[in-house]
Amino acid sequence: MSGEKKDREWKNENLMEAFHRFRKLNFSGLFPELKNFEFATMKVIQRRSRKYPEKPVTVSAVAKVLGAPPSGVSRALRNLEERNLIRRSVDSTDRRNTMVELTEEGRQLMQKVEEVCNAFMDRVLAQVGWDEIDQVVDTMNRLYDVMQQELTAVKAGQKTEEMVST
Repeated sequence: MSGEKKDREWKNENLMEAFHRFRKLNFSGLFPELKNFEFATMKVIQRRSRKYPEKPVTVSAVAKVLGAPPSGVSRALRNLEERNLIRRSVDSTDRRNTMVELTEEGRQLMQKVEEVCNAFMDRVLAQVGWDEIDQVVDTMNRLYDVMQQELTAVKAGQKTEEMVST
C-alpha cells in the first residue's frame, strides 16, 4: 500500500472517529431530569413551534427530524406526557395526525435546560476561541453538504464500485 493511500485512509478514519466521539458525548449530566432522546424530542418540538408558530407540530414531523422510528418517538412522548412536559392531541381536521406541544411545565424546563446548556457552551467555547469555532462550523457545514451530495448520488444509482475506482 502506498504512503499516500495509507495517509488518506488514516485521515478518513480520524474524521469518522471524530464524528463518532461527538455522538458519544453524554449531556445527561447537564439535565438529569431528561434522557438524551427526550431532550432531543422536546428540542424539536420547541424549535418547530418557534419556527412555525401558526402550524401545529405533528408526531410524524418530530420522528422525521429526529430520523427515528415513530415507535421510539411515541415511547419518548408517552414518558414526557406522563411527566406533564408535553401534551398530545388528535388533529381535528385529519384524525390520522397526532399533534404535540410543550406544556407550560415543559417550556419552563426547556428554558432552564437552555440556560444550563448556554453556560456550559460558553465555558467550552471560551477555551477554544470564536475564530476557531467559526472555522470548524464552516468546515462541518461544508463537509455535510458534500457528504449529502455524494450520498444522494449513490442513492440515485451510482455504483459503489465506481466510487472505489476513483
